[in-house]
Amino acid sequence: MNETIRLPWIDTVKGLGILLVFLGHSSIPVAHSIYMFHMPLFYILCGLCWDTNKYISLPFRSYWKKKFRSYIIPYLKISIVCLLLYGVLYNGITMGINDAYWTKLAKYILGLFVFSRGTTEWMPRCSPIWFLTCIFFAEIMLYFVRKQSTYKQVVLILLSALLGYVFSLAVKLPMNIENVRR
Repeated sequence: MNETIRLPWIDTVKGLGILLVFLGHSSIPVAHSIYMFHMPLFYILCGLCWDTNKYISLPFRSYWKKKFRSYIIPYLKISIVCLLLYGVLYNGITMGINDAYWTKLAKYILGLFVFSRGTTEWMPRCSPIWFLTCIFFAEIMLYFVRKQSTYKQVVLILLSALLGYVFSLAVKLPMNIENVRR
């Protein structure tokens, strides 16, 4: 059985990253500076923890199922709870059941299950979980990139970074796919 080896410094940096996310969402004066690096930090850590020997030998279907259970299932569970508690119940109580309520509820449903935008405009009080859909697609992409030769890996990474940048300027793809380049 494969035993996971934990590196204390990675756990420490993850903890600091979580603290930075919290501080970045606060109104402290340096919050804008934190936004420059706190999410790339999580992507770097995910990449460092990605076990090539463990994952590259898996057939894509098995890998996809594993990552779906790790990221998308928790995303859906949290989304549904937030949608029911805030989108349906809280908004129903505070707004009443009217056209504005149904419009907002429809936008939340679209936001959670299509866009995963990471804003409270599109997600009912669970906007930070956008990262789960984004890292899911990033790890799917990493699986395909790591199956290539070193030269092709570099080309694919540069191409995805360029396409991600171009898409992020004008197009919002479902489930934060354009943010995978980060």
